[in-house]
Amino acid sequence: MTSLTLFQQPSKPSRNHSRSLVGKNTKALLVALLTAVATATETTFAHCTLTSPLTPQPSSLSIASLATSPVISWGVSLDTSSQSLDDYTQSLGGKGPTIVNLYFDWEHLGGLNEPLNCHISAVKAAGAVLMLTIEPWQGLGTDIISDEKTKQMAQLARDINDAGVGLFVRFAHEMNGDWYPWGANPKQFTDAFSKISKAIKAATKNTLMVWAPNTGVGYPFRGAGKYFPSADSEQYKQMDTNGDGALDANDDPFAPYYPGDDVVDWVGISLYSKRDSSKSTEFANTVADRISLQTYITNPSADKSFDMYTKFVKEKGKPFMIAETGASFYPGYPVGDGDVEVKRNWWRQFWSAETRALYPLLKAVVYFEYLKPAQDTGEVRDYTISKDPPVLAAFLDDIKNSDAVAFLDTNSRKLVGGNGGCACVRPSDKKSGASVRGVDGIYVLLGLLMSLWAAMV
Repeated sequence: MTSLTLFQQPSKPSRNHSRSLVGKNTKALLVALLTAVATATETTFAHCTLTSPLTPQPSSLSIASLATSPVISWGVSLDTSSQSLDDYTQSLGGKGPTIVNLYFDWEHLGGLNEPLNCHISAVKAAGAVLMLTIEPWQGLGTDIISDEKTKQMAQLARDINDAGVGLFVRFAHEMNGDWYPWGANPKQFTDAFSKISKAIKAATKNTLMVWAPNTGVGYPFRGAGKYFPSADSEQYKQMDTNGDGALDANDDPFAPYYPGDDVVDWVGISLYSKRDSSKSTEFANTVADRISLQTYITNPSADKSFDMYTKFVKEKGKPFMIAETGASFYPGYPVGDGDVEVKRNWWRQFWSAETRALYPLLKAVVYFEYLKPAQDTGEVRDYTISKDPPVLAAFLDDIKNSDAVAFLDTNSRKLVGGNGGCACVRPSDKKSGASVRGVDGIYVLLGLLMSLWAAMV
């Protein structure tokens, strides 16, 4: 079984070793390097390097402390193709996120995890907590969530913990939607989540499992994706919680997908401030037409038992995080209230007095720092805070004046060269004319190693 090795320095031979022994060791090392380099050219990213000096902290933030903190911990999901963790922290004047989320394909378990190693190094350097959002793009069948892959997932979590990094595992997020291949399949999801959680808990001491459905507003999301089950399927029957033969707003958007108190440590939710698609695009950037944070969490419906916070957080005593969120500004539509106001209205709701009173177990918010086109409409949605100077200035002013949200102060931690970041190059970038130094470097290194090998044989 292949597992991550983090921060391991190669051992040096003692001076009294014979020349032949050094040669054998060098040959063995070259074989390993050649294998790794050849494999690297087949991975999603061909080359990843830290963009600033790695300066590991003596101790990272305690993941257990987040659940008892009196303030909300700020986290971020970064588009690492255009912004490193170092870039983000520097843009915030040295304020680092307490949680860094990375998306990771389940199928990549057991392979060469060079990109993941690099990002873990950056999180380690910052002293932050890592959240891995594990995406099983091949589905949730027992052939995919196999015993071997589950062991590899547990080993990965253990390796990350052994590197001194606390870990959240957010497996198959938004499973109550139909836009992912793991969605709208309650029994398969709960079985897979339970299996993985039990394996991780047996292998680690500093990893916590996050159950994170999508907001129930709009459930069952018929037509939002392509994985909505047919009416004669087992999935459909599992989702039909009131047994009336129809899937609609009267069916529970959460209960069928809950895997059990023993395997869930934190409850999370995905919710976004977006335009009302039923209205003209003239109102796309109008704050008054946006749904409130409270509505997204409490999910008002025909059956008040669908209040997610009350049923799964308050009654179960679980810490709560908004695991994925952002306010979308639409640059292609009329400016409306403007970028600053659209986003400021959203982030202020996270730590407002009303929110803190209603949801005292809300302990973390992980912001989606992306600009991306929507898959369904193609319209551009700009969620970013740190990349637009007026928005960033408004955010910094608000967090400066709030004692309800927590960041890591990397300035006081005296990190050398920032807190670490990764620059990764995809093999496909070579065709598009983008920077390919990392990819070319792989082939140059491969050539040098092969030459050295030939000279030694």
